[in-house]
Amino acid sequence: MSDVALYCYDGSEPSKAALSTGSALLGTHQAIVLTVWHPGHSMEVLYSSAPNEVLEKADADAEAHARHLSQWGSEQLGAAAGTRQTRTRPVHGSVWRVILDEADAVDAAVIVMGSRGLGGMSGSLLGSVSHAVANHSARPVLIIPPAA
Repeated sequence: MSDVALYCYDGSEPSKAALSTGSALLGTHQAIVLTVWHPGHSMEVLYSSAPNEVLEKADADAEAHARHLSQWGSEQLGAAAGTRQTRTRPVHGSVWRVILDEADAVDAAVIVMGSRGLGGMSGSLLGSVSHAVANHSARPVLIIPPAA
């Protein structure tokens, strides 16, 4: 089995907690920080009259933002993490499917991600992406709950 820990990072507080807690627990695994992004052309339904240049610019901006987030996440792992890499992937369907495909591509030993509480009584439920990853993954998934 590989020693790769795939960290899912989107800049949210739960994903920040997953970086710090996951790296503290896993230590010197090879760390890959994955940030997914939504291509601008996925907004064509909302902006059907937008010229292609606008959609292409939206794609480039979304991808650049994802690269920035992934790099920042990698830097936040700190000394506890071993070798670090960053990756970004566009989403053309389900975010959870992109995460699982990337975990397969890098032969991740574990997928690390935050959960998003929904507040109130449903706050104890996992977020839809973390729930789907946990239910569909053949690999271990470490889901870090939001700080109390």
